[in-house]
Amino acid sequence: MAINANCLQHNVRRFELFSRIEQYNPDIVLISETKLTKNHYIQSHDYTVIRTDRPNSKQGGGTAIMIKNNIKHQIIKYPTSEKNELLEFTIVQLLPSQHLEKKTFIISAYATNSNRKIFIQELNDVLQRLNLHNQNHFFILAGDLNARRKEWGDSKDNQRGKYLRTWEEESADKFGASIYTTDEPSFTAGTFLDVCITNITLSSLTANNKITTADYDSDHRALLFSAILPSELQKETVIQSPRRNLRAIKWKKFGKVLDDEYKQDLPDNRNLSIQEIDEGIQKITSAIATTMSKTAPVVKRDEGILKYLNSRIKKLQKNKTESIKLLHMLSKSTNPHKQVAITKLKSTINLIKAELRIEFNKAVEEYWRGQIKQINHKDPTAFFPKINKLLRKKNLISIADQKINNDDPACLNGSIDISKATPVDNELIITDPTDKLNVIGDFYQSINAPRYLNTGTRLKEIVDSKASAAKELLKTRRDVSITITNFSSENSAINPTHSGFIIPNVLNNTKKDAPDEHKKEQPFINITQTFSVWDGVNTSKKSYKILEGLQQGTVNSPLLFNIYTMALLQSFGLNKSENLFAVAYADDIITGIVGKNPAKLQEDLETLVNKINNYYKTWNLRMNPEKCETAVFRRESNHLSKKALSQIDEFKIKSKNYLLLTTRQTNINICNPNLVEYQRSCYGKLQGLREEMSQGMHWYLQISSF
Repeated sequence: MAINANCLQHNVRRFELFSRIEQYNPDIVLISETKLTKNHYIQSHDYTVIRTDRPNSKQGGGTAIMIKNNIKHQIIKYPTSEKNELLEFTIVQLLPSQHLEKKTFIISAYATNSNRKIFIQELNDVLQRLNLHNQNHFFILAGDLNARRKEWGDSKDNQRGKYLRTWEEESADKFGASIYTTDEPSFTAGTFLDVCITNITLSSLTANNKITTADYDSDHRALLFSAILPSELQKETVIQSPRRNLRAIKWKKFGKVLDDEYKQDLPDNRNLSIQEIDEGIQKITSAIATTMSKTAPVVKRDEGILKYLNSRIKKLQKNKTESIKLLHMLSKSTNPHKQVAITKLKSTINLIKAELRIEFNKAVEEYWRGQIKQINHKDPTAFFPKINKLLRKKNLISIADQKINNDDPACLNGSIDISKATPVDNELIITDPTDKLNVIGDFYQSINAPRYLNTGTRLKEIVDSKASAAKELLKTRRDVSITITNFSSENSAINPTHSGFIIPNVLNNTKKDAPDEHKKEQPFINITQTFSVWDGVNTSKKSYKILEGLQQGTVNSPLLFNIYTMALLQSFGLNKSENLFAVAYADDIITGIVGKNPAKLQEDLETLVNKINNYYKTWNLRMNPEKCETAVFRRESNHLSKKALSQIDEFKIKSKNYLLLTTRQTNINICNPNLVEYQRSCYGKLQGLREEMSQGMHWYLQISSF
């Protein structure tokens, strides 16, 4: 069906359109001269409405297509008539179920009443941009082209008709197109302004190959025709589930209905399989959904102008339709007195139209009065939502078409389907919703990814340079070869021959050397050049060049450290008296000093630590301050003088080279009675450790400071 609606702004006009659609039930309706703007809204539950309003329209022009919801289609936005001077159009492409290479375009057209030749240029432009010269491309273009030709049955030719005759003779064959006109004048002035141009075979034509027309409340008649499409269309069953108001559910009733719907007992077995759990959830979900459909009231749909209809409006519309039909019959009659009857009938039709407008105004006013009465100002939760629903319609979210170059990354990396894009010169117009999102996503990724990665920033340059320097230093100091071992109850991580492998075992052997009245200080010192313990069985045959420090990750690493450390344990007076001792294994060492004066202990400890550090410097080794700690063991406070207590509180190693942090207190002041008892035990364990060290036993201590 093709109709020049001559305005769809008013409810009376829209009701006329919907009445004719209900009467003839067309699959597709081509509408011209809608005269709609962005402020007008047309809705149909059975049809999808695609509009092209005239830019800056002042009650003129505009085209639209209404297509059934079950017919799959694609809106064609390019080419566009936005910049055209005469020809306006709306285009959709029908999607076939097979033979996908065959494309069918439906074009609703309207040409303003002008005799300029540019009309033919604009007509050729739209046909060429759709590649309709391709044998697999088909089209139907119908609407009011404002062309008059004598061979169509008109009384004379206008300039538009002459241009169209020339186009038919010179260009129509290139597109395989034919022009079909109506069997009787489509305009009230007795002219044939509405035509159909197509390269598809039309059916249901008259004997002289003309399109039939139907009465319509406009200055134009409606065109009715059927087309034999080159391939079957894709159709889908549209199931419209009603919206339900969950807030209006009466929950007591809901519970009773749910008890009837779901009678299965919950299983007592807690060890259900995943399949059993999924099946149970599905059954409960199904029962809840069924209960909601039975108890939640249906939300009334926005039915457009249909919500304003009443019995009087329907009766007036029926009378108007019959009067228009009778008027058409009288106009074709040969009765010499028909003019009087036609005049009376036109007057009657005008009265019916006036009554329809009045009745529609009353119905609209009554409807909105009822809606406003439903607003309860005492209910704050529903007051503004109701107002917003009535007066602040939500705009549909839409993404503008995207224009990209042919060499855009989105085209090269396969983010979009190029076959769905419309080529325009050296650019592509992206209209598919998914492809539009992909184009936008690729763009934001291109501008944001470098920012997230700090690419090209000064900060990244500094970090990269520092990281590279650290890697080079690590490569110089350490060439790691590690064997991964899984520990278990059969394969213990603690070597059974090394009973002092962990710190508690070491500390539990030191009680003999420390009388309760003495305070004892012990630092655990760690060398920066640490090692990775081998599994004790496998050996490495690799050779390493060591520029400094010690080789890491081999079985001889602990032995080399012991060689370095062996002389240290007998240097600086260590282990030659009960008040100064040290134990070590590989790169870990514990030193202890016993005395009564905290200040003297602090001074002696600093001196000892400096000596040890200088000793390791001889071997090009360095102490690791981050893994050094200091602990002070003392008696309870009530056994100490105020001076001793103050000195203990201030106790710390002041040498900046060996502290964990120069601004942080690094000593641990142990004074709790329970810890004091534990400390006494530790002294004895440490003495036992020292005795075993003298027998050649090797110990590994956790890297820490004590």
